[in-house]
Amino acid sequence: MSEIDPIKRRFAELDIAYAQEVARHKEALDAIKAETEELRVAQRVLARLTGRPASEEGGNDYFGKMPNRGMTTPEYIIEILKVHGRSPFGLSPKLITNHINEKWPQANIQPIAVSTTCWRMVQDGRLEKIGALYRLPKKKAADPTSVEDGSAAPDSLDTQAREGGAGGGT
Repeated sequence: MSEIDPIKRRFAELDIAYAQEVARHKEALDAIKAETEELRVAQRVLARLTGRPASEEGGNDYFGKMPNRGMTTPEYIIEILKVHGRSPFGLSPKLITNHINEKWPQANIQPIAVSTTCWRMVQDGRLEKIGALYRLPKKKAADPTSVEDGSAAPDSLDTQAREGGAGGGT
């Protein structure tokens, strides 16, 4: 038996304990998600039977009277950028955070979480970064002026504005 064997054994014990805790928490989260979905179904049925919109019952509608606990930070970011990120430039992590916390106040998302998640989403190709701003990626087929780095191609500039109006020339 070498001197490192007790350390290896302890690492193995910790790996097992960690996996058990993850499984326990996953089971609890799955139960919460299942109950949340059951409540959403009940809310829709009740709304249909009473003829009132589901949001009047105080539930989770699109504008988020309650947070959608099933959503992840990337999902929040994508939802906000779908609504507010239509400009050609995008939004800063601070603005994304503000919009998330306005729409889902109980989510209590912190700016650092949004900032790091946006950066990871850029690395995964799910977002584009322009300076300090983030936006949803443009469709390559729909925008022939986009190039790999996300900036506009030089020939996409407005030639009338560059050349002094109609007729061009300098």
